[in-house]
Amino acid sequence: MKTQFSQQGVLTRVTNSYLAALRSQLQPRMLLTILLPVLVAVVAFVLVYTLFFSGIKTALIQWLDAQAPIQQTNIWLENAAAHSATIATVMSWLSMKSFFATIFAMGIMLPFIAVVVFAVMAFAIMPIVVAHLRTTHYGYLIRAGRHAGSYSMLNALKVVLIFCFGWLLTLPLWLIPPFAVLLPIFWWGYAFKGLLGADALATHANSLERRLLFQQYRWDYWLLGLSLVGLSVVPFLWVVLPVFSALLFAHFSLQALSSLRSETAQPDKQALSYD
Repeated sequence: MKTQFSQQGVLTRVTNSYLAALRSQLQPRMLLTILLPVLVAVVAFVLVYTLFFSGIKTALIQWLDAQAPIQQTNIWLENAAAHSATIATVMSWLSMKSFFATIFAMGIMLPFIAVVVFAVMAFAIMPIVVAHLRTTHYGYLIRAGRHAGSYSMLNALKVVLIFCFGWLLTLPLWLIPPFAVLLPIFWWGYAFKGLLGADALATHANSLERRLLFQQYRWDYWLLGLSLVGLSVVPFLWVVLPVFSALLFAHFSLQALSSLRSETAQPDKQALSYD
């Protein structure tokens, strides 16, 4: 029942939203939508790799050249290669500096590629998802959001900037074992919550309703975001995750909005529409 949504426990609300998203994901239109994020991700990776990878790798090689352990290891390998044709051959195939620079460069690039692609996907896919759910589940909800497109773009920019700066600033903490696991989970949970929560409500909720919902269900949104981080490590599940995560947040947010309007005794027919 929509009027009982806020009275349910956090786990119940999240579980029901997962079940609703799974049912919607299996519908033909949502299955076809999966192709869009895959295409965008491939294009974004090729562009970023072409434009930035070489420069980042070169800068990292220069930095590694100045590190004493790397210099000492290179000297040892050169001495070993002088007495072994096998080692000399292997060294001609693989430069240790180039190897580590490649690993570090990919480690730097991939999270930023992923969050930018995810932001684009949230902006592009969420309207498709919300429009689909409007025809199948939430046709009674009047759209009261003003300037939904600009709101989503500004929110995406804010979340991406906070994610990127936060990721970089907390990288030194990765040297402490627990943070190497906890920090990526936290930042990706924040990205899921920050991007999808706002986009799911952009069209239907006005600014006051969004503020009330984010306050009332802040732990639900965090749990949704963190649970999706867990799913993202499952092999090949990332292919469907952009669409499924949009469905998950849309189902939860639109149910919460419906419940809020019912509880504040403001029927949908009285909501302001800015379409």
